Amino acid sequence: MATVRANEPWQQALIWIAPNLAFFAASWEEYHTEKFVLPVINGPNEGITAVAVAHLLTAAIGPSIWTTPVEVAGTSLSFIDLNIVLFTMMGAITLLASVWTVIQEVDARMHGKIAAAARRTGRL
Repeated sequence: MATVRANEPWQQALIWIAPNLAFFAASWEEYHTEKFVLPVINGPNEGITAVAVAHLLTAAIGPSIWTTPVEVAGTSLSFIDLNIVLFTMMGAITLLASVWTVIQEVDARMHGKIAAAARRTGRL
């Protein structure tokens, strides 16, 4: 948290939650689908890369980069707030994609079991 000058408790919580959400979602999806397939752009790898880039930026430019104001859509945010918003959105998208994949996989398994049971009983 000190690397990116996250002084507020909500900033610290989101900085911890957002990257970990992607890892949790990928692991949860693997548990339910019994497959671990990551697309080219995925939450776990981008989370690790983002943390590494944050440390490198702080080392190269200094910690003041995180308090630098950035103009976004007519709103002035600090660089850390902008990153928190982006990382939280990426984590949420990864979580939603994992939930969708698990729902599809479980639904396909259930339909397969129902069809197999119907074949066994001669009702199909």
